[in-house]
Amino acid sequence: LSGQKLGTFLWADNYPGAAIWSVIWPLIVLIGLVMAMAGLLIARKLGGMTNVVERSERRTRHMARHDSLTGLANRLHFGEELKAAVDLLPGTPFAIIACDLDRFKAVNDTFGHAAGDKVIRDVATRMRETIGQAGLVSRTGGDEFIILMRGTSDARTLADLGHRLIAAISAPIVLDDGAVTDVGASLGIAQAPQCGDNAASIMRAADEALYDAKATGRGRLVFAGDRLLRQAAET
Repeated sequence: LSGQKLGTFLWADNYPGAAIWSVIWPLIVLIGLVMAMAGLLIARKLGGMTNVVERSERRTRHMARHDSLTGLANRLHFGEELKAAVDLLPGTPFAIIACDLDRFKAVNDTFGHAAGDKVIRDVATRMRETIGQAGLVSRTGGDEFIILMRGTSDARTLADLGHRLIAAISAPIVLDDGAVTDVGASLGIAQAPQCGDNAASIMRAADEALYDAKATGRGRLVFAGDRLLRQAAET
């Protein structure tokens, strides 16, 4: 009550965790860096796996629509392209060339199936080079090929192309063991829309023309229209 000072009180802030934080913060930073690097590695791995899956899907789609021996379009791929061509009729004409190899069985019987595969691959390459970008070459099985010629049904153009195909296919083929053999080719040609306005009728016309070509000597081409004219003359 007299106002005399009794004593003093000193408040000193004390942070017992300060020393701990000085250790923890570097660990937190280090852990963050490790997690960031792990995230980048995982992202790269996932990206690589995605690319592998995409490549696998592309390869699967390609294999589903292409012949495994020659790399040519298969029957499924050809059917899709034929349908697309039919849908454009009558404004955009096209033609089908059905092709069978002559004397191919003799090659298999004489030299074996491995030689037969070599012949098929060489023939496929020659057909692809002869047709170029003007059409789609497909192998539908064995020694059977079908060509879709887009955008033209001109008989003179098709005949010239057919003769060049026969000449290219008939050239000698050197087998892996050095032996030389050869095969021929018979062609049946169906023009659209002359031979029909649907896939079935056009294919039937090409097959019948091919049968005619093989029955009348092989190594030649027959137009479906020629066959129809000959049938009309016979009746």
